Amino acid sequence: MEELNQQGATSSEQLQSYQSDISDLRRTVNMLEIELQAQHSLVNAPNTLAETEACYSSQLAQLQCLITSLEVQLADIHCDLQRQSQEYKVLLDVRAWLEFEINAYRGLLENDDCKYVV
Repeated sequence: MEELNQQGATSSEQLQSYQSDISDLRRTVNMLEIELQAQHSLVNAPNTLAETEACYSSQLAQLQCLITSLEVQLADIHCDLQRQSQEYKVLLDVRAWLEFEINAYRGLLENDDCKYVV
């Protein structure tokens, strides 16, 4: 159970880290789009504008691929967390049932011990 708790904590930290990374990448994409628009207005030469547009479009495509990859990883981690949570609940239920059974047998043994002592 400690290992599951440890994995859950690690997965939660990774989840938060990936969410933060995605937010940072989205901000970077927005900044690059703004910068691309600024370059469109500053550049007069068509060749330079086309080169700049191609460069930023390539960067935007790379960032979008990275965001997509992180989103997939985030979904996988979320699924793992849900699965681990379900497994943990099952283990807790089994533990509670076993404790109940142990207490029942302990009670039976104590009653049997009382019969033999008398």
